Amino acid sequence: MKNYVIVTDHSAALSTELMKRYHIAESVYLHISRPDGSSFVSDRDWKMFTPDQFFGQMANKKQIYRTSAANIEEIKAIFEPHLKAGEDILSINISHALSGTYDHVYKAAEELRAAYPGSKIVVIDSLVFGPGLTLLALRAAMNRDNGMSLEDNAKWLEENKIRIHEAGPMDDLFFLARQGRINHAAAFFGTMAGVKPMGEFGDNGMTTVIYKAKGYKKAMKVAVAYIKETIVEPEKQVIFIGQSYREEQAEAFAELIREEIQPRDVVVLSIDMSTGCNVGPGLNAAYYFGKPRSAGLVEEKAIIERVAA
Repeated sequence: MKNYVIVTDHSAALSTELMKRYHIAESVYLHISRPDGSSFVSDRDWKMFTPDQFFGQMANKKQIYRTSAANIEEIKAIFEPHLKAGEDILSINISHALSGTYDHVYKAAEELRAAYPGSKIVVIDSLVFGPGLTLLALRAAMNRDNGMSLEDNAKWLEENKIRIHEAGPMDDLFFLARQGRINHAAAFFGTMAGVKPMGEFGDNGMTTVIYKAKGYKKAMKVAVAYIKETIVEPEKQVIFIGQSYREEQAEAFAELIREEIQPRDVVVLSIDMSTGCNVGPGLNAAYYFGKPRSAGLVEEKAIIERVAA
């Protein structure tokens, strides 16, 4: 069986150390524009500034950063050394609905297949982002290291990506309003009422709000109850908690999950810089493998309404 490498992008919250540990070869970067118009390349290791500094500027100085995907030539430059070395490529990327990265990778792969006709490049639209993409990339790496072929690994990813779940609140409504995702009146009255929207990955590749809890305490209880109803074999899983400027709350959430669900492990991490530009401060959500998500999240909405009652 020909060797193949795993590639993802910076929206997977993977540090260089984690990538080396799991033998993930590359991570396609994004371009990030500052409020003053200058730009820089996304940094998976947070060397330019800390997550708190980054999200703190958004929360306190009301600054908004924008992202743009690496262009096709930049992606080809990342992939080509592996093809020259005789390695095939399995690329797992952020949802097409959230970034142009998947489309650019797909087009770069088409051009490289023509240039290297004996090579295989498979591109997966994960339909998720952040720690959800982290879970898929790590599992793909483990599948490969356990002897799974590129074709079987790609098939496994396509069949199982709808099993990635997100559970937890996003509580900076004013940032969402500045991004144009809700109106300012809704943000104001929602904040006054202590509303904590809770999202889940949808089959359209975007996060859909499936419940609005009043207060953090209620949101955490509902999230844990929802995880219990949707997770599969928790004792075998590492659950990731992605947070943005909510480390204290995320640690409390992790402890609650350890007590109530008892997974193999719970890991709290800051979401990546590129996802953070769009999510902003205020995210505190768990990511895990569970039952396949239903079309339109019909079943998931019914579950969360029932456990919240």
